[in-house]
Amino acid sequence: MHLRYLLTVLLTLTVGWMVSANSQAESQLLSDDVVAEFEAKTQLKVLSLANAPLNELVTLTTSRGIFYLSQDGQFLVNGAIINLQEGFRNETEQAMAKFRVDQVAKIADSGILYLAKNEKFRINVFTDITCGYCQKLHRELEDYLAAGISVNYLAYPRQGLNGAVYKDMVSIWCASEPQKAMTSAKLNNNVVQKSCSTQVAEHYRTGGALGVNGTPNIILADGSLIPGYQPAKALLAELNKRLGS
Repeated sequence: MHLRYLLTVLLTLTVGWMVSANSQAESQLLSDDVVAEFEAKTQLKVLSLANAPLNELVTLTTSRGIFYLSQDGQFLVNGAIINLQEGFRNETEQAMAKFRVDQVAKIADSGILYLAKNEKFRINVFTDITCGYCQKLHRELEDYLAAGISVNYLAYPRQGLNGAVYKDMVSIWCASEPQKAMTSAKLNNNVVQKSCSTQVAEHYRTGGALGVNGTPNIILADGSLIPGYQPAKALLAELNKRLGS
């Protein structure tokens, strides 16, 4: 009994030391001064640091996506790192895909969901009620649902968080029946003004961090981002290709 207890204590201490060491190693990738200078010059919030595929650089996950910075803070790289030895693998997009999965998971439950009866896939769609292609997608919503594609809307008011569209989207999220309110707004340009606490602003900020710069933008379960409208048939083919049937 004493030996088992001792082994448990040693294991706990070892795991705790490893976690602490990893956290310390991440924090030492860049000095606090370098991070502060980067944020001041770029007006971007650094969310996390990680080792980059190139030893000379550090990966910065920010409020506007992934960037790479030299350890002295002098050189900033804004672009994709391609691994030629691994079949032209886009290392930046792989990191972004994982980031998208993690971040969307935090807000997906506050989306407006249209559930397919025989769901095969579920997509998260950053949408704006005044966007023409967003309206087109919504007019064809039954096609997506019939194809087994559930559609979960996340808010991305393109005018930002101070415009009329933002207020209208808050009203939709505050409606007693948000699905009907979304349809009324997109198809009839009719919004009943309401006010309550919503996550619309968080949706918008998350979208910016994930690389969303227009609407509709579709996030798949594997973190892939499809910019723009896709008809149901084409989207189903893409989902089957990427995620399997």
